[in-house]
Amino acid sequence: MGGNTLAKELLDLDLPVSQSAFVQRRYQIKHQAFKTLFRDITSKIPISDNLPILAVDGSDVILPRNRFDKTTSFQTGPHHTPYNLIHINALYNLEQEMYHDLRIQDNREVDERAAFIDMMESCPF
Repeated sequence: MGGNTLAKELLDLDLPVSQSAFVQRRYQIKHQAFKTLFRDITSKIPISDNLPILAVDGSDVILPRNRFDKTTSFQTGPHHTPYNLIHINALYNLEQEMYHDLRIQDNREVDERAAFIDMMESCPF
């Protein structure tokens, strides 16, 4: 994804699929697919068995509505219902199939790069 809206990304790629279909199908992608893709892309780079293969990604998480929580509450317009949102950055070990760390950020101040650096600095490896 290039950072645009899903509709814009699908339009730019000329994919004949609805946004709803795309979202439903992406949840069916197994994490092993990312591991295989990563290995194919990096096959020419020597990899040490002593170092884990990690994946890092950030996602917005919708919370139950609470208009009084000013940290997570968003109002998009005067007549729109407010919603609550946080941003989670997760560090996943592809070899062990488990999460090692995560950072929760205020969605108004998302900095995935800083979260990644912070997680790597606190990693035992």
